[in-house]
Amino acid sequence: MLVLLAERLLLGQRTYGLLRLATDQRDFQREATEELLDGAIYGVCSLLRDQIHEANRRDRETGT
Repeated sequence: MLVLLAERLLLGQRTYGLLRLATDQRDFQREATEELLDGAIYGVCSLLRDQIHEANRRDRETGT
């Protein structure tokens, strides 16, 4: 998990430059909330897609 965090930090640095908290004007709380909501959406989409694939697999096996 720490490796994944480090990779994300490096990606952010390459994209936005060095993080300077004293002068950064971004609303980190708002951005974090948006990212968490996006993650919830992605998780639900993944679950729904898995359910669809499973239903399709069962249909193929039963011939319905």
